[in-house]
Amino acid sequence: MLDTSLMAVPNELARQAETALAEWIDPLLGRDLLSIGAITKLEAFTFRLFVDVELGFPAASHAPLLTRELERHLLTRTQAKAVKVSVSWTVNAVNAGDWLANCGNDSQG
Repeated sequence: MLDTSLMAVPNELARQAETALAEWIDPLLGRDLLSIGAITKLEAFTFRLFVDVELGFPAASHAPLLTRELERHLLTRTQAKAVKVSVSWTVNAVNAGDWLANCGNDSQG
């Protein structure tokens, strides 16, 4: 007999992850990554989450902390047993200021 208490339904896991992502406030940006559109992929498989984050500014120094903290948060707030967060960034002169403005930060002094 299958013990259903040991199974995470992928759709339910995705809902749990979305809720957890909305609750987690990035310490640098002061906002959650979901509402600012930085979550570009969320895949949920039985007990496994894969999350891609794309920032609109260079994040080489911020990415390791962001990855570690977001993985820890998702592991504690969902039924996931494994979480993989990948952080990347895209910067161009046209959108960098707009992207930061969306985060509530004023990049002009």
